[in-house]
Amino acid sequence: WPVGLGGQPLYDVTVKFVPTVALLPLATSKMIKTSRRIGFKHFALVTGNDTSPGFVVENEGKEGTLSHGMYFRVNGAIVMAKGANMIPMEEMEGRLDDHA
Repeated sequence: WPVGLGGQPLYDVTVKFVPTVALLPLATSKMIKTSRRIGFKHFALVTGNDTSPGFVVENEGKEGTLSHGMYFRVNGAIVMAKGANMIPMEEMEGRLDDHA
């Protein structure tokens, strides 16, 4: 969950499993149960007005940033990423020519 955007919503989940003779011939019919607190995340790279349902439908599967810019959205909250990354154009020194 992004720092500074409040607490992440967490949910209590309990799963129960009762083995049957058909599934596990040697198993007892003892129930297995476990509980966990989990959170869900939806992460999106936004390059257009994703608050407009018409825009989302019209641009599904398309690429490009239009004139909207680019940002990330995590669980509906806008998150601005900071920093930069330069990927070397050529890892092997001397192989890159002037046309690159």
